[in-house]
Amino acid sequence: MRIPTLLSLALLGSLHAAQPDVETIATGLLDPMEISVAPDGDIYVVEREGRVLRVRPSTGGLFEIGTIPVTALRAADAKSNWAR
Repeated sequence: MRIPTLLSLALLGSLHAAQPDVETIATGLLDPMEISVAPDGDIYVVEREGRVLRVRPSTGGLFEIGTIPVTALRAADAKSNWAR
């Protein structure tokens, strides 16, 4: 009797622990590819099109701090003039 009760309690505890807390800290991101957290808590984001952003979770601020030139060619035609 004790073992089934303990197993049931363990299962209920693990189900409860599996629910993550979700908090939106930034909106308006366009296809983020890389995310890094700085020691001060700021979050740096690089988007697919090359925009580099700093997100400040404490204030909700979203700041564009630069751009990275991005050029991508189709793999099937490496000499193509159609760059992204």
